[in-house]
Amino acid sequence: MVSICILLIDDHALFRSGMRLVLLAGIPDVEVREAASLEQAVRGYTEPPTLVLLDIQLQGVNGIEGLVLLKQRWPQAIPLCQTRCYGCLPFLKGKKTGTLKLSSR
Repeated sequence: MVSICILLIDDHALFRSGMRLVLLAGIPDVEVREAASLEQAVRGYTEPPTLVLLDIQLQGVNGIEGLVLLKQRWPQAIPLCQTRCYGCLPFLKGKKTGTLKLSSR
């Protein structure tokens, strides 16, 4: 029985694969879904995830712009944004993005 569903949205396949392994090893009864873009995530999955781990620097619709799209599609999902761009964090913390957490990786 799946107790939590996590959707990883990141354009780096190696990061998604590594994060998948960490989540599967550390959280019992977790379902991990993956998408390389926001477009792929929204088109590919109809059932809402519990948590969305979102890269804010994506090709196409980026993570910041995509938060609105995600909240419209899955209002109950909890977004958790992450980035490699350390300079972006102070800017993002000052914005009302609707995210639970902003973290650097």
